[in-house]
Amino acid sequence: MTEIPVADCIIAARATSEPTDRADLIASTAVLYRDPDPSFSFLPKDRVRVPAGALMAGEWSVDGLPGEWPLGVEVGLVRP
Repeated sequence: MTEIPVADCIIAARATSEPTDRADLIASTAVLYRDPDPSFSFLPKDRVRVPAGALMAGEWSVDGLPGEWPLGVEVGLVRP
């Protein structure tokens, strides 16, 4: 397995349509946002490791094809 550091990303929990007060919600899905980079792209089933101490820390798997937008890339993530 090859690990490639990727900087300047934002990771946030995915929104849910289920009614909840979020008090005991454990994030099992997330979204990674980053600037477009023609020299690098995420592929389905790639792994993403967010360092300990960071928001949404842990290991994630890319879920499906990333969304490519004019101002950036949106990558769906799930806990493996």
